[in-house]
Amino acid sequence: MRELFGLPAKYTIGAFLVLFLGFIFYLNTATMSSESLAAMDSRQQSAEQAVIAKRTSDINLISDCQTRLQQTLKNPKSLEFNYSSDYINRRANDIVVQFPYLAENSFGAMAQGFAECVYNLGGEIQSIKSA
Repeated sequence: MRELFGLPAKYTIGAFLVLFLGFIFYLNTATMSSESLAAMDSRQQSAEQAVIAKRTSDINLISDCQTRLQQTLKNPKSLEFNYSSDYINRRANDIVVQFPYLAENSFGAMAQGFAECVYNLGGEIQSIKSA
């Protein structure tokens, strides 16, 4: 097998290809105008905001809270509650999801409970309580 620079030829060629593509990428970003960079940054920020908006949509927050609540129940399949956007309370620093539910208790009877999930403004869970 042929060798280049002490390595098999296919590895040497691969390494040069990676370096070449990296150099092309560097030249492309280094020669971008400040307006182009600002536009690219703006697109990235709006994409991130869209992700956060989707993650913090009412239905996604309620579904996430439901899933987290089910993980704490003795019989997760027994959980019953109605979806409503009234369960969402958006405050200055967080988003609170609160809803009443029915679930089977340890004795097999259906018991009423109340769940509360607190999320930060980015949609990440901060706490969960159920009573």
